[in-house]
Amino acid sequence: MQNEMILRVLALVLATGVFGCDDSYDGASTRGGHHALVYAPTTYPTGPYGTTKGSIIAQFQFVGFQNASLQNGATQTIVLADFYNPHVDDPSYAPATPGEDDRLFPVGSYYGSGAPKPKALSISVSASWCSACKKESKTVLPAKHLLYKPRGGEFLTQLNDGPSPGHAAVQQDLLNWANSFDVDYPVMMDPGRQLDALFVAQVYPANIIIDTRTMAIVEVVGGIPGTSYWTKFESTLDGR
Repeated sequence: MQNEMILRVLALVLATGVFGCDDSYDGASTRGGHHALVYAPTTYPTGPYGTTKGSIIAQFQFVGFQNASLQNGATQTIVLADFYNPHVDDPSYAPATPGEDDRLFPVGSYYGSGAPKPKALSISVSASWCSACKKESKTVLPAKHLLYKPRGGEFLTQLNDGPSPGHAAVQQDLLNWANSFDVDYPVMMDPGRQLDALFVAQVYPANIIIDTRTMAIVEVVGGIPGTSYWTKFESTLDGR
């Protein structure tokens, strides 16, 4: 672990094709897109970085609400390093003070002042126009977040599109989404479509599991995730 300055350009061209919305379970569909500049000013795993399962995800930067339940209309920067938690299972780790404990969010953080960082992230890539995305956010994610948050799980929703396919979400779209589904976890926009590097087809929603101990990509599925996805999430929480 070391402080490093990462300047990466993922130069992929936005794939053309029909935008879709898949409410089937355990699908393997994925999405494609172009990528923005990646700049990582904080502690994060050393690369190489990749976009396939087992790879370390690059430290992408987004804009949104670090805690949608506390949002007041002002957005914050969200970077994946915010959730990096390398010492969560290290019994020898003994920081001198709570303020130096990298297993905790810093005092004053919107994520939770002094609260434990997560052991695993589930990122849902959604679109305002997508009926399956709305179904997932209304009927699946609230119950799963309630179940896994106490165990060290955290969710992020990344709203790619606004009401029209292919048109990037704006701040008002993000506000509307957070309010419509009473979201109480981070929500964000990705104008550079950085996460599209993980996908090859235009299907929403897409769901990604990240192990925050290493920031490795554990699972990527298209469509509303079913039992196998959540079993994998539980295994990640348990360090298996």
